[in-house]
Amino acid sequence: MEAGGAELPATVAAASAALAQAGVAMRDLVSACSVTRVSSPASSSASTSIPTLLLDPTSAEEGASDGGVTIAHMVTLGEATQVVVTGSWDGDALDDGGGLGFRV
Repeated sequence: MEAGGAELPATVAAASAALAQAGVAMRDLVSACSVTRVSSPASSSASTSIPTLLLDPTSAEEGASDGGVTIAHMVTLGEATQVVVTGSWDGDALDDGGGLGFRV
């Protein structure tokens, strides 16, 4: 087995598809995605950094990150079923789903 990054969202989607294929009654299908925050220097002489959000990160990007958010979501119902947060996020960034475009 090989892992290239963002395994949790792939596992959530696979489990949801497997349950649907098996005929298990569910409220909705579940999809998921991850975003990783990587800080890169603003300039070679500056000590500040600019955060960059990367969608569906690779293992290397996850390893270099200073935080990440994974959200599992039922699309038809519009409900989040799971939120996994790693690293340190300020309240506004986390409220915005880590940049994923919907409120948690």
